[in-house]
Amino acid sequence: MKVKILDAMSAGGLEKKINQFITENEHVEIKNIQITAGFGSTSALIVYEQ
Repeated sequence: MKVKILDAMSAGGLEKKINQFITENEHVEIKNIQITAGFGSTSALIVYEQ
């Protein structure tokens, strides 16, 4: 199991990064995505297996 952390200044920017990760890694099985919003940034924790 592997973990990828993505962050951005806005929810729209984070959505683009998540979609880009999924598109570039079509061969992996995504187990879970957790999204956290904080002051001035948003982040996503993606748990996946290859």
